Amino acid sequence: MAPSFRRLLRTLTTVLAVLGAGVLLAACGASDDEPSASTAASGASGAFPARIEGAFGTATVPAAPKRVVALGWSDQDVLLGLGVKPVAVYDIGPDFPTGVGPWASDLLDGQKPQKLSLADGIPFEKVAALRPDLIVAVQSGVTADDYAKLAKIAPTVTYAKGRAPYVTPWPEQAEIIGEAVGQPEKAAQLVQTTKDALAQARKDHPDLQGRTFTYMARRQGDQVGLYLPDDLRLKFLEDLGMKLSPGQRAAARSAPKGAYFVDVSYERLGALDADVLVAWFTSESERKAFSARPVFRAMDVAKRGGFVPLDLIQAQAQGAPTVLSIPWAIDNVVPLVERGLAGKGPRS
Repeated sequence: MAPSFRRLLRTLTTVLAVLGAGVLLAACGASDDEPSASTAASGASGAFPARIEGAFGTATVPAAPKRVVALGWSDQDVLLGLGVKPVAVYDIGPDFPTGVGPWASDLLDGQKPQKLSLADGIPFEKVAALRPDLIVAVQSGVTADDYAKLAKIAPTVTYAKGRAPYVTPWPEQAEIIGEAVGQPEKAAQLVQTTKDALAQARKDHPDLQGRTFTYMARRQGDQVGLYLPDDLRLKFLEDLGMKLSPGQRAAARSAPKGAYFVDVSYERLGALDADVLVAWFTSESERKAFSARPVFRAMDVAKRGGFVPLDLIQAQAQGAPTVLSIPWAIDNVVPLVERGLAGKGPRS
């Protein structure tokens, strides 16, 4: 286990022991196929009813929730960091069989939350069948119509007013969820611990400071997707001292309002040179198909060995950064970036 992640787990143990005495797990007669309900800490300092204002209304949580459904694609991390085991989570994909990343799986204590696919929209009937007393959808794309339906099922906590979907900064995500489950002090402690981990990472990795990166995702056809400057995966690298490439910033200016990324043709890849080129892929074959393209091989960054391909787990850890995934990403993604900076990235 890598150093930053070990430090986080030790801190979590201390936080849960000191601030969270009295965490109650209600089995509720659940079978192995259905996760047991979980409560917020009975000794938490948060006051109930808790009122959290969101983008589409104010959620009122009358008491410490026992059955929490996480619809944000990384909200389950924060809940688990606070000792709250959700009964259902956003289905991130087959690479996450327990519904969470390796940075959070131990905190499930063997329980198996139901995974909810949002590929065709929110499955409202399945959510209702889980009998939640809180729905968490902070790092999500819920709409006003979605919120109206969810709020009829249970108090629903979303991203804040003025925020776009999927771009809530990770400290704010933790604070919102901490308030909702009555554990603001624990949330604040986790935020500070994670900020400390990032500060230490900047000291430990001076070679990252001021270096440029381009970050893309392979798209269908003859295009790649470039993430916009407020995307969380870009913020993670910037928090470590790196800078988004001028070419990506320029390309982002053409993104339509409300977009999450901008499509760029392969022929324009040459304008996206940087110290490293970071991209995520769903499979090794997909990565090889991308790196076999002549236009990729012609890029200066590729010739220098600055290519940094990520798999889905690595991409989730820093693409949806949380108080749990950031230390893991520091230990498992940053070394890959450093390899690229040293010209040791794959060339094919």
